[in-house]
Amino acid sequence: MSQRLTLLFVLPLLALAWSGCRSPSDPRFASPRATIRTLFESYGVASASEVDLRARLVAHESFQLRDRTAFHACFSDYARDEDEGAAGFVFGRLIAVKDHLVVRTDGDHATVRATADSLRIPTVHLHRRNGAFRISLGESVPPEVRSQLRAVYRRQRERLERQGLGSN
Repeated sequence: MSQRLTLLFVLPLLALAWSGCRSPSDPRFASPRATIRTLFESYGVASASEVDLRARLVAHESFQLRDRTAFHACFSDYARDEDEGAAGFVFGRLIAVKDHLVVRTDGDHATVRATADSLRIPTVHLHRRNGAFRISLGESVPPEVRSQLRAVYRRQRERLERQGLGSN
């Protein structure tokens, strides 16, 4: 009987110790909504109203990135500087309908859309890997838009290099 009693106390302690050894998931990416919020926070607009953000978009005001590391971490396939345009495209589409987002999760895949048809945006896709939901640029940005954004990036980079301002 004492062996059983010992096991009743030891097994839960071992389980607790084992669970403490695993690194907890980053709460910024624990759900699709958390990832979207992290994206908004990286620009400091998480608490801004959709009305104010739309007014800024209409006025062509720029948004200042405040946390580049968090911004990049929101995306599963942000790999090169030329991905900045695609990531900005997703950000702009989401803030335009910030108060009208519908998130649907099916296992490790999630989609984000606007609630009203009048506020249509391209579907944003997120995938969970290693406990973190990240936005897929490849699935969320239409290929023709990505191609146009890359062309703009290359032209700008070439112009800066001609002026002697390019990096590297």
